[in-house]
Amino acid sequence: WELQLKGAGPTPFSRAADGRKVLRSSIRELLASEAMHALRLPTTRAAALVSSDARVSRDAGNNGQLREERCAVLARVARSFLRFGSFELCLNETDGREGPSAGMTEEVLAPLFEYALQRHYPHLCSLPSRTQRVAAFVAEVARRTAQLVAGWQTVGFVHGVLNTDNMAITGDTIDYGPFGFVDQFDPDYSPNDSDAAGRYSYRQQPAVSAWNLRRLATALAPLGSEGGAAEAAAEAEAAFWVEYEPEVRRRWRSKLGLLLTDEGEADDALLESLLGVMQRTGADFTNTFRALSRVGWEASEAASYRAPQDFDAVLEYCLAQCASTEAMLKRARPIFHPKALARLAAIAQTEPERLAQFGLDASVVARETQRAARREALARVTPRDKRLSDAEAWRAWLHAYRLRLWR
Repeated sequence: WELQLKGAGPTPFSRAADGRKVLRSSIRELLASEAMHALRLPTTRAAALVSSDARVSRDAGNNGQLREERCAVLARVARSFLRFGSFELCLNETDGREGPSAGMTEEVLAPLFEYALQRHYPHLCSLPSRTQRVAAFVAEVARRTAQLVAGWQTVGFVHGVLNTDNMAITGDTIDYGPFGFVDQFDPDYSPNDSDAAGRYSYRQQPAVSAWNLRRLATALAPLGSEGGAAEAAAEAEAAFWVEYEPEVRRRWRSKLGLLLTDEGEADDALLESLLGVMQRTGADFTNTFRALSRVGWEASEAASYRAPQDFDAVLEYCLAQCASTEAMLKRARPIFHPKALARLAAIAQTEPERLAQFGLDASVVARETQRAARREALARVTPRDKRLSDAEAWRAWLHAYRLRLWR
């Protein structure tokens, strides 16, 4: 294990920052990392937290208002603090995105790679050529990353800043910044207030992780790649999806108790419909699955049916997890002002390439347009109507779920 002191002051990597960490975010990281460990997901661990009398100014509310906060030092441990981005130091790309050690393949990149291999993947060191070792290393990192992200998705964890500098080569959760856990289910949820494009949202985590693996493969390509950087990147992404898709499916099936038989596409449709009901009703992610743990095994197909007038304790528990109309309106609030959104929609129709000037693309505009439409429709729904609609949706899904368990 490696030990790192976070918030101990400036280092050669602090750039213009002060290298300090405030107590507020230190406590969040301590609690989150220990929670992830308890959920049996690979993560850095918090060994100790020490507060200080020193103060620094921080914009805690992300509203431009600075306030003084108490400093702290967090001692955290990990199998490694090497990240995907560590290997981008030597990137030498034609588009101007160069690393600080661009072109220093043998002087910097090769020793760093061999160190990582010997320390964390020693079973790969016996491969005869460096090209083979690089390919095997990327494939192993892709496998571990896919398993980690599958775990994130099925517990509702959203990292918030999932760039190459925040992904460890050991497949551990690292760097708890603006992370969050999904409460009211929304696949577009991102805890990062500056992530207007939704790049790091719950929905996008698998795709952006695969993209980060492409970057790792590209960075390592100068050490040896049979088909060049582009082919290596494509192979890394493919390796991720090959591992991720069955692993996330296995985890979802486990959460639903579908352990004995596999009905293939029908089971996949059952899960998709559950997530759809959760989103439409604003159900709490974690508590919904706690509610489903109360569903029992039925003795017959007929016993799985609950008439609307019958009391159903599981249904009532599920309905108690659904958000109010007011809470859903708040969550559905578009990022952009209506006039700005209308202008962006017009640009998306006529000059979509211009959206890149704002760090956006057509999919972001479409998502926010749909969000605005949902919010407008939701504003016309009374609490009573929402309750009736939620009950109908959950009653239908629970019936399908009970039938599936009976089979």
